[in-house]
Amino acid sequence: MLDKYKQHFLNVLLDKYEKSKHWKEEARVQRRVSFPFGKEHFPDYYLEGLSSQTDTINAVAIELEKSGVVRIKWVRSEVGNLIDNLYLNLDHVEKAYKMANRIPLSDDIESMVQRLIQVKGSFTIKWIVNYIEHCLEQLNNKKLPAHLGKDEKSIDVLFKAMTGIQDIHGEIAIPERMFSIRYLGNSKTFEKYVRSRVVAIFKRYESKLYLNEERVLLDEMEEEEVLQEIGILKSIEELMIRGTMKMKLKERVLDYTPFVYGNVLDSLSIRLGEIIDIQSDTLLIIENKAVFKELVRCVEEGKPLLVGPDRSSLTDRFRNCIFVYLGGFPGPDKRLFIKKFREFIILNYQENLDFKYYFWGDLDYGGVQIYRHLKSKELPELQPFLMDNGTWEYYRSFAESIDSNYKKKLIKLLGTEDDPELKKVLEAMINYELRLEQESMLIG
Repeated sequence: MLDKYKQHFLNVLLDKYEKSKHWKEEARVQRRVSFPFGKEHFPDYYLEGLSSQTDTINAVAIELEKSGVVRIKWVRSEVGNLIDNLYLNLDHVEKAYKMANRIPLSDDIESMVQRLIQVKGSFTIKWIVNYIEHCLEQLNNKKLPAHLGKDEKSIDVLFKAMTGIQDIHGEIAIPERMFSIRYLGNSKTFEKYVRSRVVAIFKRYESKLYLNEERVLLDEMEEEEVLQEIGILKSIEELMIRGTMKMKLKERVLDYTPFVYGNVLDSLSIRLGEIIDIQSDTLLIIENKAVFKELVRCVEEGKPLLVGPDRSSLTDRFRNCIFVYLGGFPGPDKRLFIKKFREFIILNYQENLDFKYYFWGDLDYGGVQIYRHLKSKELPELQPFLMDNGTWEYYRSFAESIDSNYKKKLIKLLGTEDDPELKKVLEAMINYELRLEQESMLIG
């Protein structure tokens, strides 16, 4: 029991010391490093009917004070009976580390620096290199970098994962558990100990997906979407397609025309396949599956689907269209398909300059972000469909409320938007504090 409390007091005081300006040698005043004994901080000290425990705790504190590593402040009217506070003796910190059987943080930092210098040359991926360089800068300023970990085991498993990410860079993405077995020796180690750290590091240090300097994209990506960018799959990335398109895959022709209600195109087929024929004049990319399914059903069955303020029939407008269900933010393989599609049109339909590309998504933060990303990075000819202010006003009664944090994101997004119509929609969302899901337009 004595050792338990001794270790507890010393570790709490040393933790506070390592976070203080005293440790960084930046302290301008002698602010004490303390362990307060109030009920809210140390309830064990005040358990009723356990005066022997209070005596034991007092004995531990007195022993530590005699050793010179702490100083006791007693409650004024209870000197020798009740402790008010313990203060770390800053002149004997080294002794406190030894009594706690703990390696000083300065020694840990030196070890971390040497480890980072050693591994840095193994990486060429920019966001990993950027992270390591920032870690070294932080450590040299006596600051512990975020996500690195404080112990050797935690750091080791992170850089084993980083080594794996470097190894698969540019290759076909692999399932998360397979990655974890291959590089960490256990199918669940990545998920348990590394995944959230890698995702946070990528979002902080990778810049290729930013639309601008406002960092308005990566901060909002889901964990699964970030992992896809890295090359690790929590689930296989798939598109759904409906339309007159053919692909060649391993000397076989995949004809999507007979699949009148749509069919799947997975990551491997996208990477290894080649588009060989398109008989259409329009591509409509759809964010949500329910909308995709309903639209292709109506087109196939010849039923009118009246959508939008003018109540025009989408089945008439998009009869000769290729429909693609996107399913949220497009990962690298989905973006590759869009790139291949556009390149085929450019190479084979040069005379058909009026080929149309549309994106139809939610009238919310995510929908606008997906459209902006596709247009700026993959498909400059892309136009928004039913994402205008007139559509917003027509369906506003079906919109859902947003909270203050969501509103702040919209305000930030508005400040970076150039399209006049999208600016109107964003302003309306902000003013009314509402967002509109794409599915609502099917029932309005």
